[in-house]
Amino acid sequence: MTTAEVNTMIESIGFPSAYYEFTEETAKPCPFVVFYYDGSDDMPADNVNFAAINRLVVELYTDYKDLAAQKRVQDVLTAAGIYWNREEGFIDTERMWMARYQMEVLING
Repeated sequence: MTTAEVNTMIESIGFPSAYYEFTEETAKPCPFVVFYYDGSDDMPADNVNFAAINRLVVELYTDYKDLAAQKRVQDVLTAAGIYWNREEGFIDTERMWMARYQMEVLING
């Protein structure tokens, strides 16, 4: 998967999205998606990094526990052939729900 393909996949979810965060000027109402790479777990071979495996995080923010919005994200990730893990919780200070999807993607360009 390329970084462009990751961007296209995120856009296909259909909610406003940004890499890492929205600025105050570009902030969107819920639901919205933020995504970012949270390190890597590269595959070594012959003492070099043979494959760049990035940890991709996709965060869905909603005003309430929105199972339909979560399904939308999950359907896109599953259709892309990605194995993901989800955790969720309520953010008191923001008064919103966050569902966080963590996965590994092989970036090849």
